[in-house]
Amino acid sequence: MYPYPKLRTGLCARWTSDGRTLRLYDNTTKQGYRLSRTCGLLLCSLDGWTDPDLSTCLSAASVYRWLRLFACHGLLEETDTWVTAPGCVLWNRPCLRLRRGQRRPALRLYIRLLERLWLPLLAALLFACANGIGCLPRLRFGAGGILLCLLLGELPAMVLHELAHAAAANDRGIPVSSFGFGIRSGLPCACTMIPLLPFAPRHDRRAVYRAGPLCNLCLGCGLLLLCRMVPLFRQEIVFWMSVSNLMLAGINLLPLEGLDGNGILTSFPSAERALSGGRIRQKGWPGFLERAVGTVLRGLFRIGLPVFVLYEGLCLWEILREVFAG
Repeated sequence: MYPYPKLRTGLCARWTSDGRTLRLYDNTTKQGYRLSRTCGLLLCSLDGWTDPDLSTCLSAASVYRWLRLFACHGLLEETDTWVTAPGCVLWNRPCLRLRRGQRRPALRLYIRLLERLWLPLLAALLFACANGIGCLPRLRFGAGGILLCLLLGELPAMVLHELAHAAAANDRGIPVSSFGFGIRSGLPCACTMIPLLPFAPRHDRRAVYRAGPLCNLCLGCGLLLLCRMVPLFRQEIVFWMSVSNLMLAGINLLPLEGLDGNGILTSFPSAERALSGGRIRQKGWPGFLERAVGTVLRGLFRIGLPVFVLYEGLCLWEILREVFAG
């Protein structure tokens, strides 16, 4: 996976004799393109490892508009099928229609429902708690049962979380490259590849980043309200699945690099200047405050991960012992 847009292989580019026009020919689709000098310089700067050349007399809005046009015409490199990094293995499934920027009505309906339902659901939950309407079941599960319910609730929660990001990006006209599923730090994970998101306008970035936590908030509140409406033996399962959604929403709102909270925070100019040490970042390097917060949170994660793995092993041993004993 390239951190920045990269020009796809199989394209032949040639400048005209006066150097004012770039002629581009796609050997795959057998189509030709004719670009102006500034757009040609922008296209030639897409190497996948650095920011697009912003010294081409193009504004940030024009750079994003041209990058989106390049992506819709299939001129940018696709995401690799397998992405491997230290402690992370991802399998990506490309989205051909979403990558070309085609709007999907089902995704638009999905993101509209999330944006309109999260506040009524949260208000209904707070009203139920304030008026003594019991939403909590009698907790009878052991550690193994709780862990199993959390894991069962985490998998669909992650899928719907990433689908919400894709729906928000598709609604805003941002191309979505692929969906990824895999393992990160020994835990299952999912991700949505949106290469042009860092170049999108701030309000569009904010809408995409907040869509995931809103999805988990809606699921958590809705399941908690439905907890008393299901049969007795399923109430605790629904309760712990709602807890897993609320935990996922809370974790993603942390201001840690790579999480949605950091994207929401840096979509505000003042916060971005504070995190970058008083200046807007151009190459994506974190500022002092962001490095400090990231170091502390990563240290806590590295301390807590072995404890969690040990606890998970003990719970698995308890489950196997109950199964074989019965």
